[in-house]
Amino acid sequence: MKTWELFEKANRLWFFEGQTRQAVDLYRQVLHTSPDDPVILFQWARVMWSREQPEDARRALQKAQAHSSLLSSHGAESIKMLEKSIQQSGGFKRKPPIPIEALDVSQLQQKTLSSDDWMRVADAAQERGMYGVALYAFEQGKGSVVSFDEEREHNELIKDAKSALASLHAMRGSN
Repeated sequence: MKTWELFEKANRLWFFEGQTRQAVDLYRQVLHTSPDDPVILFQWARVMWSREQPEDARRALQKAQAHSSLLSSHGAESIKMLEKSIQQSGGFKRKPPIPIEALDVSQLQQKTLSSDDWMRVADAAQERGMYGVALYAFEQGKGSVVSFDEEREHNELIKDAKSALASLHAMRGSN
């Protein structure tokens, strides 16, 4: 499989399926074959930050910045915005009731949580851009009767995942 195809598979696992551990493994493979690709480095930085590894995120962003000539203006701005978020942030506001490493659908399928805890997982995952995990946790936490607000929240999560992926694609320059 080509590097970009592996990257797209990792993105699908991360953004939509919530298979974050598999996604991390694929991102590592992609970085091994394309260690200077600023879009891949940017996504790796987001992944590391979402997993509360800010130093790894900073290193990836610095390397992405060094190759910013390969990016669109949107890409260069995205790097600056993430750098600023990491620098100004004291971390994430929403803490999950489980370890960060367990924010993975395969891991969550083995958990029995209360409705409130499922919603806390969904909120924490959404804040971290782990939309597939957020969708899964949201589905587990909602009641058997789905309200209009719950349906709207579900649709917003899907929209956010699609938007994040589209933004990632828009980062690549026309070179």
